[in-house]
Amino acid sequence: MEIKKITPNNLVEVREQLHQAVQLVASFARSYSASVEDDHFASLSWVDGGLQTIMVNSGQSIRCKLEFEHFEIQFLNAEAVPVSVFALNNLTEQEAVFKVKEFLITHGFDVNRYTLNLPYEIPDYSNKVNFKFLKEEYVALAGYFDLASKLLIEIADENLNASEILCWPHHFDIATLITISDTGNPDTASSIGVGLSPGDNHYSEPYFYISPWPYPDNYADLPKLSVGHWHIENFFSAILTGTEILKFENVT
Repeated sequence: MEIKKITPNNLVEVREQLHQAVQLVASFARSYSASVEDDHFASLSWVDGGLQTIMVNSGQSIRCKLEFEHFEIQFLNAEAVPVSVFALNNLTEQEAVFKVKEFLITHGFDVNRYTLNLPYEIPDYSNKVNFKFLKEEYVALAGYFDLASKLLIEIADENLNASEILCWPHHFDIATLITISDTGNPDTASSIGVGLSPGDNHYSEPYFYISPWPYPDNYADLPKLSVGHWHIENFFSAILTGTEILKFENVT
């Protein structure tokens, strides 16, 4: 999937809507899994153009998926075949929740367990009233996730201590964590986080990041990067933005 030549800063609206919509999907897995402190049961994987949950079993095995290109929620069986699909375009969040619950009731789930009570806060986006489908922009953002997934798979294959590649619905980034030294203490262990953010309060556009832990003591002597730049405010990372990526030819 090629990254479309759409100005990355024009992807803010679709990123915000997808961030809202993915909470509906992640909440499916969270609601029907054991409660854990790190919320890993609600994490998602990038598969065939969308973000999907772990398998949930309630009489039958079901995954929930947010598909980007058509901006729809899919429920997939164990063979990855959609058993129910609905488009989000022009729906309110309440209407989307009703459709999710309608599926749960007809497929034997205890609908009272499904909840959108999140264990974190997401921004109160100004466009929260209705979901809106902007096909070209959704396909463009899917291109960034697809590229990130391919690159992260290569990185994880080359690093035995790399974690599973997951998208976390809280910040909506997809990443792997490479453990360098595991001391058993998060404050003293060393690692490198590698991933893609579709944009946030630091950058309004998608960006790739490589972030070591612990951070260096001195930012004055950082080596010059051949591409991208160093980010040192609020967090430390090497950053490559969507604007910088589009300067390359045939990014796929």
